[in-house]
Amino acid sequence: MELRPGAGPAGLCRVVVIDLDNQAVMHRRMYRGAMANPQSLSPGQLEATWAEGGAVRIIGSAPQERWRWSQSRATWEEGGCPPDPVFQAVLAAMG
Repeated sequence: MELRPGAGPAGLCRVVVIDLDNQAVMHRRMYRGAMANPQSLSPGQLEATWAEGGAVRIIGSAPQERWRWSQSRATWEEGGCPPDPVFQAVLAAMG
């Protein structure tokens, strides 16, 4: 994930694991630097990570479920815009 200066390894990141079937947040954490003990995803789950600088990374359980938002470029740099159910679940989790 590309982050603006001052975010990422030195800044605060937030991560949630969302169950898309019931739109529920399964896990919510905050971390700095590399995430400790990343978990594998079950089918129907996705992980959304966002940083203070505005970068967002969404990873689903399937290999083609990868999206990356660049705040500095104001565009989806990987995967295009996620499908609406994924996008809405992530926005709700970001609160």
